[in-house]
Parts: sequence; structure tokens; C-alpha cells
Amino acid sequence: MPAIPVGARWDLSTVLLWMLVGYIVLLTASDLILRWQAPGAASHEFKLDRGRFVVISALTLTGFQSSTGIDSYTAFGRYYIFLLTLIGSIFTMTFAGLCVVRIVRLRFSDRQVTFAGAIVCLGLTLIGGVPLLSSHPPLDAFMFSAGAFGNSGLFFGRLPGIMSWQLFLIILPLAVLGSLGLPVLMELSDVIRMRGGLCDYSRRVLRLSAGVFLVGFIIFTAVRYFSPDTSLSDAEQTARFYGANAIAAINSRTLGLPYAVRGMGGEVSFVREFTPLMLWMLIPFMVIGGCPAGTAGGMKITTFAEIFRGVRRSLRGQSPGRSFGIAAAWLGIYAFLVVLFFTLLMFTVDHPTSDRVLFETISALSNVGLSYDRIQHHTPPLDIMSGAMLLGRLAPLCILWWMATSTTDAELPIG
Repeated sequence: MPAIPVGARWDLSTVLLWMLVGYIVLLTASDLILRWQAPGAASHEFKLDRGRFVVISALTLTGFQSSTGIDSYTAFGRYYIFLLTLIGSIFTMTFAGLCVVRIVRLRFSDRQVTFAGAIVCLGLTLIGGVPLLSSHPPLDAFMFSAGAFGNSGLFFGRLPGIMSWQLFLIILPLAVLGSLGLPVLMELSDVIRMRGGLCDYSRRVLRLSAGVFLVGFIIFTAVRYFSPDTSLSDAEQTARFYGANAIAAINSRTLGLPYAVRGMGGEVSFVREFTPLMLWMLIPFMVIGGCPAGTAGGMKITTFAEIFRGVRRSLRGQSPGRSFGIAAAWLGIYAFLVVLFFTLLMFTVDHPTSDRVLFETISALSNVGLSYDRIQHHTPPLDIMSGAMLLGRLAPLCILWWMATSTTDAELPIG
């Protein structure tokens, strides 16, 4: 690894603390701004609840579909939601990217990481949005692009059909790129420009991401193949069947667009349309999520890779290392948060069903945005879900911060 120039590393804790303060200030200010952009027929209390929920859903890149869709907001409100999605992506990738380059000792300076965070998010949003202008109004097109790269389920207008070129050539590839993490994208850019190669960390991330996608595709294909409502009587149905499984393998790892079994023409279709077994198969992939310094949520692929590696080393009588301890701690924290928010929602939601509450708890905590139906809760369940989304985005960033300031020999970042 080339030496990092003197002065290329900033005081990490000071920079991250100011970024975190700015994020919270923006969230608070946006709550005040966006609540007045909700549909005019809504009551003051309803606006208060929904405004806060939409702000947190956008800024944490979760993207739940609420009972008052974001299409019903004023023009200013829709542009503001688009802006929050961009800021959420830039903040997440830059904050985590500054940590990851230290943890795995990459060659990039802090200035390069910060500059790349903004350029990558804005550039890919522009590149992805331009082709969509042929089928969507400008704001809708660029919101689809920003939401896809941000792995956020928020969008304006009508979803592209399940077999459309827009979905498979633009939206899903952008979601995959967003999930890889900023340092990996920076190295891929260097490879394309012939300015360097991929380090061991980037190669492992690409292998792990491909492996998780392949496993998910195989599992979803097997589960749905034996479903009684599955029909593969002609080529079109077969293509839709495999296309839906590929979408689920990416969508469950926190893109969270409302695609399910039906809704083939582009209409919204929620996960209630999946079989119960398929719903349970989605949950592990929601928990896994994407990679560190990416826009996807979840516990991150590298956390489970480090836990597997640590257990294997322990069984061989070797020291599992500090990274294994941090990964185990993060697993315990995540499990505790699931139990906490699940319990709170079970006591506050009207007529709760345990499977639905558990699914939506994990969806919120992993910043996925998939749900049984449009979110129709009021306070307090709406605020509980907002808290889960916010902790789900900030907790892994704090784990990375902790690791970056305390670990010097890690191979994989956690969180």
C-alpha cells in the first residue's frame, strides 16, 4: 500500500462528531419544514407524525411506503425529499468511508474520500436518471436514480414493470453499486482509469456480495418453485418467475422497493402477497444487508464473514482477534434492538400479529423499507418505527467509528 502523505489524515473523531451533529440538526430542521408540506386535508397531529416519519425514512435511506404517499406532498416537499435522499447517501458513504480506509489501511486520503462521497452519489444519480427521462418526468426519474443508489424504497410516480429495462439496466445495478461501499467504488474507478488495482478487501467484498446474491436467488427460486400458485406454463411466465427472484435477492438487501409476486406491470405490491415461507426467507437477507461504507443497511456482510472466520479460528485453537469481538458485540446489540422494538410495537400497535410486527421491526432496523402494506400507524408506534430506522442507520456507523479508533490489525470492517 502506498504511504499516506503527511496531513492526509484528519482528526477522525472530531470530523465524525461534527458530521453526526450536522446530521441530527438537519433531521430536526427537516421535521419542522416537511410536516407543513403534507397533504392539506391532514390534521395537525397527523402532519406532525407523518412529517417526522417521512423525514427519517428519507434521511436514513429506509423508504417505507406510508398511507399518505410522498406523491401527495407539495412540489417543494417532493424536491426536499429528493434532497434528503441525496444527503443521506452522501453522509452515510462519507462517514463510513473515512472509517473503512483506516480500518483496512487503504491508500486514499480523507480529502479524497470526502470528495468521492459527493461525486459518486451525485454523478451516479445523474447518470442513472438521464435514461429514465424517456419514460418519467424529470423529478421522478432522478428520484428513482437517487433512491436506487441510496438503497431507499422512496420514489415518485409509477414503478417500472418487473421485466422492464429500466429496472434491470438502471435501478438494480445502481442498488448493487450503492451496496458495495465507497472505498470499493473508488478502487473500481481506479481500475477503469488504469490507475491501480483492487486490494484484498475490495476483492473479498465483491466475492461476498456475489455469493450472497447467488444464495438468495437460489433460495427464493426454490421456495417459490414449490409454491402452489406458481405457474411456468410459458416462456413469459418463466421469465417473470426468475426475474422476480433476482429482484428479491437484491431488493431484500435493503433496496426495499414494493415489488412482490404480483404487480408485474409496475403497480405497488407489498410483501403480504408472498407466501409465509417466502417472508421468513426474506428476513435473513434483510438482516445481512450490504457492505460497510455503502448505502445499504443491515448488519453488513462483513460482520457475518468475520464471525464465521473467528469461530473457525477459535475451533483451531487460534486467537479469533479483536475484530471477532466487535462483530459479536454488534450482533448482540442488533439482537437486543430487535427484541426491544418488537416488544414496544407489540404493546402499541392496534391488533398486532407477531409475524407482521417482527418483519416490519427488522425492516425498520435494517433500513429496508419493505412492509406488509402501507404504514398506517399513528403515534406512538410511528415514533417507535422512526426510532428503529434512526438507530439502524447510526448504530453501525458508531461501530465503525469505534473500530477505526481502536483496532489496528483488522482485515474486515464491522458495521
